[in-house]
Amino acid sequence: MIIDFHTHAFPSAIAEKAMKKLAAVAGVPYYGDGTAEAVTKNLEKCGADMAVIHTIATRPDNLKKINDYAVSHDGILSGDEKYAKAVRFCGIHQDAPDALEEMERLHKLGVKGIKLHPDYQDFMIDDKKLYPIYDAARSMGLIVVFHAGWDPLSPDLVHAPPERSAKVLRDFPGMKTVLAHLGGMKMYGEVRDLLAGKFPDLYVDTSMSRGIVTKELMTEIIKRQGADKVLFGSDFPWHESLYELELVELLDISRSEKDLIEGENARALLGL
Repeated sequence: MIIDFHTHAFPSAIAEKAMKKLAAVAGVPYYGDGTAEAVTKNLEKCGADMAVIHTIATRPDNLKKINDYAVSHDGILSGDEKYAKAVRFCGIHQDAPDALEEMERLHKLGVKGIKLHPDYQDFMIDDKKLYPIYDAARSMGLIVVFHAGWDPLSPDLVHAPPERSAKVLRDFPGMKTVLAHLGGMKMYGEVRDLLAGKFPDLYVDTSMSRGIVTKELMTEIIKRQGADKVLFGSDFPWHESLYELELVELLDISRSEKDLIEGENARALLGL
C-alpha cells in the first residue's frame, strides 16, 4: 500500500485563485489545478492507494466553513466514490474563539487529525497560546500535523524550528505529532541532532525533500528516527507524489523499511 500523507486541495470555485496566490508567494511551480480531483489523478501516476489532504485555517472567522467543506469531501467519512482515495485533516486556528469546540465537533465526526501551519497562521510552535489546542488534541487522540522548518512566506523567521518543536514534544508526551518536511525544512542537521529518535510519539514526513536534502542526510535521519516513524509525503500540488516516491526508492535502506515509509506506517497511524 502507498499512502501520500501530505497533499493539499481547495474547493473548485477558489482553487485557481488560491494556487496562483500561493505560487507567487513561494516562487515555485505547481502541478495540477489544486482540486481534490487533481490529487486523485496525481496518485494514479505512481500507483498510490490513498492521500491525506490537509486543510489550513488561515483565518479564525472561516474555520467551520472550510472544515465543513473538508468533511463533505472525505471519502472515509462521506462514502463518496469520487473522493474514496482521500482522508481529510481539518484546520484549527488558534485565534478562533470556538477552536476547542470545533475540535470536539470534528472528533465526533470521525476526523482523524488536524493541520497547523505556524507560518501562515502566525504563531511560534511553542507559543503557550497553542497549548490548550495541543492538550485537546492529545486527549481526543487527534493527529497533529505541523509545517516544520523554513517556509518562503517567512524566510527570515522560522516558526517551527527543531529546538522549539522539541519543547512542544517534551511538554505534550502522548500527542500524536507529525512534523512535515522531514522534521524541519532546510534544518536537517538540527532535526537529526535534536529530534530524530528522541520522542516516541513523533513522526516526520518526507514531503518536499527531493532536491533539497541529500540522500545521505535523509537516510541518516531515517535511521536515527526509525523507519517505523517516517511517513511518505509529497506536498502535492507543489511536488508530485511520483517525484517524491522515487527519492524514497533511491535511499540506501531496506525494502521492508521502504514499505513502512511508503504506506504501512500511515495505515497504522490512521487506523485503516
